Amino acid sequence: MWRFAVGLTTGVSHLKRGDPCQDRAMATLSEDTLIVAIADGAGSAEFGGEGAEAAVSAVIAYLAPRAGHGCDWAVEIAAAAVVARAAVEAEAEREGQPLRSYASTLLIAVADATSGAALQLGDGVIAVRRNDDDGWTWVTWPQKGEYANTTRFLTEPEVETVWEIAPLGPDVLEVAVMSDGLEGLALNFAERAAHDSFFEGLLAPLRKSRSQGEDLRLSTTLTEFLASPRVADRADDDLSLVIASRREST
Repeated sequence: MWRFAVGLTTGVSHLKRGDPCQDRAMATLSEDTLIVAIADGAGSAEFGGEGAEAAVSAVIAYLAPRAGHGCDWAVEIAAAAVVARAAVEAEAEREGQPLRSYASTLLIAVADATSGAALQLGDGVIAVRRNDDDGWTWVTWPQKGEYANTTRFLTEPEVETVWEIAPLGPDVLEVAVMSDGLEGLALNFAERAAHDSFFEGLLAPLRKSRSQGEDLRLSTTLTEFLASPRVADRADDDLSLVIASRREST
């Protein structure tokens, strides 16, 4: 049975400017299926946080009822991303604002007992651990845009040609999904590898948890960790993180 924790905090740079948090993170357990969605509103988008909210809410609402029905998750998460785009478009139209004002990235991960899939649109990290012999690996590499310090967003034209989808097999035992603020801690860019020590430190408390679904106590602890000087000194952006495990509790 999957158990998970969700952490989300406003970045130091946003706090200094008086800006709201533009990250959104949601996770749920439906019919023993883990569903995770994270979106990071673009800093240049006036309503990026609202766009991120609309996107992740639409993804969870679309995917949760499909759990337990033998879905092809690669097909379903692509459909969920289309639904998320439509939800953002509807929000922009309702408020009379240009679509680009609601720009955000989108990360989706789904895993049940026999299959799963992940979708990456923009930067951020989706990483997995499959067994005790192998370390942590990234599923798809963070997407960067045409120019330095830019990425890809759900609101851009022909976005369905931009996102990447990868399968997650039944051997996946642990999952971590995070926004780009944590990339520097989670990834070794020179070697295009995941930092095992970062993930192992995060997952250690969750492996001891006996919760089913979200461990609310660990979600609080995870949020406090993201807001701590230990992290904030190295990552000043908004931070969102979901960690999940279905290992036997230790």
